[in-house]
Amino acid sequence: MLGLSFVLICLLPSLLSAWYYVAIASDRYASSASFVVRGLDAGGSSDLISSFTGLTSTGSTTSDSYIIRRYLQSADLIRELQPELALREHYTDPSVDLFSRFNKDDPFEDLVIYWQRRISTTYDSTSGIITFEVQGFDAAFTLALADRVLLAASNLVNHLSESARQDSVKFATVEVDRAEERLSVAQQSIRKFRTKSGSVNPTVNAQLDAELIGALEAQLSDVLTRIEALSASIDAGTPVLRQLDRQATALRSQISSKRAAIGAQAGAAGTATADALAEFEALQLEQTFAQQRYASALSSLENARMDAD
Repeated sequence: MLGLSFVLICLLPSLLSAWYYVAIASDRYASSASFVVRGLDAGGSSDLISSFTGLTSTGSTTSDSYIIRRYLQSADLIRELQPELALREHYTDPSVDLFSRFNKDDPFEDLVIYWQRRISTTYDSTSGIITFEVQGFDAAFTLALADRVLLAASNLVNHLSESARQDSVKFATVEVDRAEERLSVAQQSIRKFRTKSGSVNPTVNAQLDAELIGALEAQLSDVLTRIEALSASIDAGTPVLRQLDRQATALRSQISSKRAAIGAQAGAAGTATADALAEFEALQLEQTFAQQRYASALSSLENARMDAD
């Protein structure tokens, strides 16, 4: 029983395998290629996603490997290779031995599984190099297949990069349009305010009023000084003192009205002017922010275009 089990379990399978590989199995050829995805501004391995989104890469090209390796084993690649290389016809050729041949009546989903046994991919995380190997039953076909798979991988990366670059420029353009609209609204608001208030710059007007008040107060101080000096030597009812009193009263009235005009004193006119100043300053601040945002958006758009180019 021990001898029989040795023959059945070890010797017979070995002989059958040797007979199959020597006499029956079709010759199988392998062709491989290696490549690495790099960013334009990267000295080492860069992340594919970051290379076409503009974001700084924080790791290796693991995501590059995942995207490309998934694609190399996908049904999409088979559909792309089939019209040019007749992939199904090659693997179902009657000259291929029965155990290695793909059944031509099997569905496309089984062809995908069969293809995944005829292609292998590896990724070196140290160097960022992606390597694949394809297998076929004809040397020239296998070499052409490897070249076409490499081209398909390159087209995939370029397509994703181009799409993302276009999205980046489109996003920057939309941001410029938003910033331009915001700046236009701010400028229109200032124009409407000036039309309504009849003043180009209420702040400058208020500064001029303050200077005028200072001058009037200086005149009032001078008149009060003269009144005090003359009151000690002449009668209060003299024409000179009455004239000075009228000047002092007029100056006080002017000072009060000017203070009320710039909001330094309570009253309807003062409140309206203070509100106008506050509104104008808020509009100016919004215009400044809008201008800065517009300039930043234009700079971002220019950078996006340069990166895309």
